[in-house]
Amino acid sequence: MEFFNIIPGQPRRTLFWGPVATAKTSLLGLGIQWVSRQKLRHLTFVPSILYKSGALQHSRTGITFPAVAFETLAQAEQLVNEQKPQVVFIEEIQFVEELPAFLDFLSSLNITVIMTGLNSRDDGQPWPVVRDIIHTCNVVQMPGICHMCGATNALYSRNVSGQSSGPDHVLLDTTKQQDHDIFRPTCYKCFFAK
Repeated sequence: MEFFNIIPGQPRRTLFWGPVATAKTSLLGLGIQWVSRQKLRHLTFVPSILYKSGALQHSRTGITFPAVAFETLAQAEQLVNEQKPQVVFIEEIQFVEELPAFLDFLSSLNITVIMTGLNSRDDGQPWPVVRDIIHTCNVVQMPGICHMCGATNALYSRNVSGQSSGPDHVLLDTTKQQDHDIFRPTCYKCFFAK
């Protein structure tokens, strides 16, 4: 799969980056399937703030992949040291505060990293952790279709639920709703329209 450019021993960081509902998790799933068929050792990490089950589940298809929900960098590093993956997948990087240190650790072991992340919070500002690492990644921008005007260059996620996301810009009570019921892709013009 040339798109991921996975060559064991030649690490690379790829970030699928965009608003909600832009197939980022689908691409991560394709990557997981591909490395599994190639018999490359791999791990998938998900932030424990969103995932408690230890599985990455695609919101629309229900397809699941084994994943590790981790709370601390030490837990993730220990698992990497034990399993010695060639590729690490990380979902929803905007919620992994220790991501820069974890990426440095993975680079020191020549591990390829493929990640997904939102490009902005619901106030239009970039997520701090994404801003801190984006210059170190091969970025694949994933624009969506604006839910308001239909433009195909939607790069923002608008909160359409009416729920307040609070100062951390996280809605944790999502057990009954899918992300696309809470946030929708929005273009620049519609996002900043008064």
